[in-house]
Amino acid sequence: ITESKDDVTWEEISPLSVNRYGHIAFKIQGCVVAAGGCKGFGKHQSSEIFDLKTGLWNHHGHSLPHGISNASVIVDTQDRFAIITGGETDDYRTSNKIFVYTETNGFVEYKKKKLISSRKGHISLIIR
Repeated sequence: ITESKDDVTWEEISPLSVNRYGHIAFKIQGCVVAAGGCKGFGKHQSSEIFDLKTGLWNHHGHSLPHGISNASVIVDTQDRFAIITGGETDDYRTSNKIFVYTETNGFVEYKKKKLISSRKGHISLIIR
């Protein structure tokens, strides 16, 4: 953003096909993925993908292993994978799990490590 703030434009796009809040969203490989989040008193496992070239949302073939909301997500600097951490599970417990997303494998739990403490509503940063 420039100091005058005139170099940013907003464009309205079609909405997600499933109402959700508290979801994760990330840009990876020319697409935006929205996954998880809340639906009333439950959690979504599903994901949708927005193709930046076509401008269309599609149901994504990959779902989270379980419903989750208020997690954090970060994409690696080479746009190969996303890491999803923490969040709140279907049974309203705060999670210490880590998931890795790739376009090929979808959302897979990373079982070699967990967060030191369970957390939700947190952020993730890449520090170089």
